[in-house]
Amino acid sequence: GEGEGEGAEAAKPADGEGGEKPKAAEGEGEAAEKPAGEAAAAPVAEAAAGEKAAAEEPEKKEKPKEVDIYGVENVLDIGEGEPLFGEFSFEDWALLSLRFELYALIRSYAKDTGDPERVGIHESNLSFYYSKYFRKTLSLRYYGMETNQALVELVKDTVSLTKDEVLATSFGDDTPFDMFVRLTEDRRRARQQDLDAGDETVALKFNTQPEAPPPVSPAYQPYDRFAAGGRGG
Repeated sequence: GEGEGEGAEAAKPADGEGGEKPKAAEGEGEAAEKPAGEAAAAPVAEAAAGEKAAAEEPEKKEKPKEVDIYGVENVLDIGEGEPLFGEFSFEDWALLSLRFELYALIRSYAKDTGDPERVGIHESNLSFYYSKYFRKTLSLRYYGMETNQALVELVKDTVSLTKDEVLATSFGDDTPFDMFVRLTEDRRRARQQDLDAGDETVALKFNTQPEAPPPVSPAYQPYDRFAAGGRGG
């Protein structure tokens, strides 16, 4: 009757006292079985593995938007300390130098002569006056060119040749130097776009190998009349 039912319920073991252990208790038992040092080191190892994976994963930076070359105020800082010439290669630096030097050569020659009859430097005299003003040799081969006309074409945004093959520039005496930086960056971007489109003809082909020195003439030997069989006097 009622007594038997109560006895049966009392005979059932309470949870955790016998029979199957609760899952939570099983987990605690497994953790208790592990050595204390190993259990404490597990979270540290997981954290270290996570940091290593994060370090190995390459950072994905958004490509900065190209600024307006002629609108930016300071070519030394177009944003976050980045200069306008941040992508220049050594060829770009060489062309920047060539732009400014040819411009300065044209303006300086006009000032030094002060003669309206002299319209400027003829392209055939470019190497002579370049050496005279800058105390160095103008090497066409260095720029991958064979003629003065081709060299001028390389920086046609700064200098040009008139119909009489005379060097000319549209920039005045008060042109700031950063204008030549802007011109060089403008041309660099245009060239890179053409290269990205598959046009290999615009690639610069500078010759970085030093040119062979000019032949050395035999050392001067003074005439020795004794060696020639003459007599001293």
